[in-house]
Amino acid sequence: MKQSNLEFRLAWGWNDFFEKQLKDSDQIIGRVVGEEKDRWRVQVSATATVWSELPGKYRYQSHSRMDLPSVGDWISCKYEEHQAVALVQKVFARKSCMYRKAVGGGGAAQILASNIDFAFILTSVNADMNIARLERYVSLAWDSGAIPVLCVTKAELSENLEDLLENLRGEFPGIGVHAFSVKEKIGLQNLDPYIAAGKTVVFVGSSGVGKSTLTNHLLGKDVLQTQEIRESDDRGKHTTTARYLFPTDNGAFVIDTPGMRMLSLMDQEDGVDTLFSDLAELENACRFGDCQHRTEPGCAVLSALENGALDENRWNRYQKLKRELQRKQISEDRVKQRQAREKLKKQQKEMYEHIKMKRR
Repeated sequence: MKQSNLEFRLAWGWNDFFEKQLKDSDQIIGRVVGEEKDRWRVQVSATATVWSELPGKYRYQSHSRMDLPSVGDWISCKYEEHQAVALVQKVFARKSCMYRKAVGGGGAAQILASNIDFAFILTSVNADMNIARLERYVSLAWDSGAIPVLCVTKAELSENLEDLLENLRGEFPGIGVHAFSVKEKIGLQNLDPYIAAGKTVVFVGSSGVGKSTLTNHLLGKDVLQTQEIRESDDRGKHTTTARYLFPTDNGAFVIDTPGMRMLSLMDQEDGVDTLFSDLAELENACRFGDCQHRTEPGCAVLSALENGALDENRWNRYQKLKRELQRKQISEDRVKQRQAREKLKKQQKEMYEHIKMKRR
């Protein structure tokens, strides 16, 4: 197992980006395919997986959850045949990483998937359809380095599918928008260009929109439990409770994720700016650089709102996301200021104790 297995790595998405980080050819290299509590399932060859854990020193030196392995990561590990688990030695730098603010995590980040090429943002045609929430997903995807793709599932339930797709393409220009039904076997061929050999796709969306159903279809077997949409409120039941990476028969990889009720941004300014690039350009067209877009003369935003060129709801959603990012930055600054004050107090106390000792 210690021998280099380049053929396996290349088949599983390894490329020059990771090869340049490899310093020891004798390292056991694997890709994280599952995560459960403080253990990670690692694919180390075409047919073998091992459970891995973090050595105490590695965990102690980690500054945040972002330093820990996640599904999709490439890692090096130390493993002997007689050992029950492998020990993680290194997490290779990621070419892309999709994350959000963890629920109840005190502002910590929660990685959704690493080293992904496409982010399928799934939404069903019923009450789950929510433009504001989709904008959050798209912002996370753009910021991650992956390419977002909007997927409308359970298309058989829609009576005006074409109008719905046209509206989505208008809200999200430049992003692939596709509708399909696994149940009725329609529209699935539109996903083929993304589910290609060597590519990794993550499925994100609310509970019950069909992420696990699509995963089972692509794998050709039922590996994940699925639930139907409730007729009472048009919402799906939560099924997937962990993240897993699966290889498909054509050499692609899919990552299924649990449904997310809350989707808070952290520092994804680049993703928001990419999604709303037209609004950023509009702001730059204002006469004054510090324009607040309220009553100022020569405001390009107000002009666009008045003549109907800019949708007021879209502008308000953009402003809401920007305020959320600003609050996050202010909160981080306050934490840094508090830490700096505590450090200064500690230094002053040590200095005082040192002077006291010298006077004795």
